[in-house]
Amino acid sequence: MDRVDVLMKQAIEAGATTVREAADQFSGERSGRVRDPFGHEWLLGQQIENVAAEEMQKRFTGVFA
Repeated sequence: MDRVDVLMKQAIEAGATTVREAADQFSGERSGRVRDPFGHEWLLGQQIENVAAEEMQKRFTGVFA
């Protein structure tokens, strides 16, 4: 399990709600978003791979194709 998943689980157990489930992003990051009981949103993320600029552009274009 990735660290982001662990942190999101801990946040949910502490009373946060999921805004966006953790998922791998085209940029080589895994990220998710939670809202704490006070209404603050937290973006939790970690790098999972190094992505060259050309590859990132290719992936970005593919997402919006």
